[in-house]
Amino acid sequence: MVRFSCFTAAAVALFLFGVEAGPCRPLTTSLDSTAISTLADATTTILTEPTAITTETDLAESASSIASDTTIASVGVTTTTTFAESTTTAQAESTTATAAPACVETQLLSNPGFDNSNSDIAPWTTNNGAITQDSPQSGVNALAYSFINGGYKAGIVEQTVTDLDGTYEFSYYYRFVSISDNADFVCDIQLSVGGTSGRGSIEDSVGGWKTASIILTDLSAVQASLQFTTSCSGEYRQIQVNIDSLGFKRICSL
Repeated sequence: MVRFSCFTAAAVALFLFGVEAGPCRPLTTSLDSTAISTLADATTTILTEPTAITTETDLAESASSIASDTTIASVGVTTTTTFAESTTTAQAESTTATAAPACVETQLLSNPGFDNSNSDIAPWTTNNGAITQDSPQSGVNALAYSFINGGYKAGIVEQTVTDLDGTYEFSYYYRFVSISDNADFVCDIQLSVGGTSGRGSIEDSVGGWKTASIILTDLSAVQASLQFTTSCSGEYRQIQVNIDSLGFKRICSL
């Protein structure tokens, strides 16, 4: 609050109204509200990266009271600067690089040695094989095929494999247990996985266990049927060949 003497008040009145100074007496001067210019909603927005700053300036009317029974209405300017909470939202496309699953050389066959049961080879299915405990290559069981009376005969085992992608090796053991005298024949090994097939080697002579493998490349299937066929054809009275310890795994490097 500001206090003026009577002389000062008279001088102000003389200046404002252009009249002669008179005796000091109470004087009330009011300012019409229309004479006050109000700046409202004056908003200046400055955008910078990454912060947005908004400045708002308001012109408000303020009143000052002067003692000694004299009131002078004055116009004051109040400036309010508000720094609005700046919010910067950066949205970037998230790029996630998904690495290919690591190659693992894992056995994909279930019950590969036919040892889960002495009466069943599940999940394998077979057309004419029989479980035998006669000198298996490993475990307690092997699968025996008995071909009689010549011609083309085949023993087939089959099961479903899943999630194939890449190059795979199928390994197997075989043993010719018996061959009739004076037989004239040839035998063959064949593997089929989905629509891809390959042939394996087989030595058709009685003896111990032998092993071989078949490589299949570019396999790609969520699910496929794996079929392993052992066959003989020609002139013979009887041939018994056993198979055991089958394996099917992905090859990570050749």
